[in-house]
Amino acid sequence: NESLADFRDRVSVDLRAKVILSQVKRAKRKAISLLDGDTKDQFKMMWDYCNEMDRINPGSTIRMKFTDNEVPRQPYKFKRICICFVACKFDFKAGCRKIIGVDGCWLKGPIHSVAAKATTEQQFIVYMNHMFELDPNVAAWCNEKEPSQWTMTYFSSDAKSDMLLNNVCEVYNNMILDARDKTILTLLEKKRYLLMARTLANREKAEQWNLGDVCPKIKDILLKNQKATGEYIPRKSNQWNYEIIGASIMDNWAVDLEKRTCSCRKWTLTGIPCKHAIAAIWANREDTLDYVHDSYKVETYRKIYKNAIFSMNGLQIWPKSNKHPLLPPRSLTSTKRRKKEEKKS
Repeated sequence: NESLADFRDRVSVDLRAKVILSQVKRAKRKAISLLDGDTKDQFKMMWDYCNEMDRINPGSTIRMKFTDNEVPRQPYKFKRICICFVACKFDFKAGCRKIIGVDGCWLKGPIHSVAAKATTEQQFIVYMNHMFELDPNVAAWCNEKEPSQWTMTYFSSDAKSDMLLNNVCEVYNNMILDARDKTILTLLEKKRYLLMARTLANREKAEQWNLGDVCPKIKDILLKNQKATGEYIPRKSNQWNYEIIGASIMDNWAVDLEKRTCSCRKWTLTGIPCKHAIAAIWANREDTLDYVHDSYKVETYRKIYKNAIFSMNGLQIWPKSNKHPLLPPRSLTSTKRRKKEEKKS
């Protein structure tokens, strides 16, 4: 994006006239107003927008919160809005893993995140002791935090995820970055279009995959685990139970194919057979794909993106609301330049 100073210089050269920065700022505000609409006018149309949204995507959840105006008998001031499209609700219930992204941070440096990556309580204790030897202050800081919030040792197996990083949220934040400094309706419409286009793209992509297969990225993980399986020897206990023997006595693992568990807990956490589980599955003469959690299968992926987010009409034909128009929220003027990018953890 061209800076205001560069734009001022270019206009001065093109027009052969002196242009000051304040003129450029006013021109920019006017141009944005012509393109995106006046801020106050857009807030006045919020009720109409919600009516149109509910009309084309019936069943969607639309909640708007506002505050009382300081002046009696005056319109309310907009505070926030929450929109959950009916397609997203149905798709999430159709087979998505039970994950809701929130902001977080992770360890860096020589100790990296070994304690966070530990999947068993014994591993966690060993790694924490090692961390204490390297840096007692860091270990003490970690001990102050609830382990269930940052180490896989205490992660629930319901979500079928071992994600430690915040990549899901960061990808979404990057998607909407260009929309974050727009006026309210322009911002909401950009987000709706992004979701509509992404849903369509994933639906069409899934149509190219074999129905009885697992998703490509999961297949890559399986192949990686399969290559590591050669390091282990399976010893059968009964129809479902195996002891997987590694190179040392400390590298033995118990696998239960019926319960789909391994004592390393990686299979339990992710729903993807670990290298120990694959050794047992092969020894049982079965297909590894049969033991992958349903969330990762192409059939489930197609169900998740089956529903569409429908297109909207222009504001000229939106259903009119009888409610009082809303006012913009109170502006908190700052002397500092507003930042679009998030601070790095």
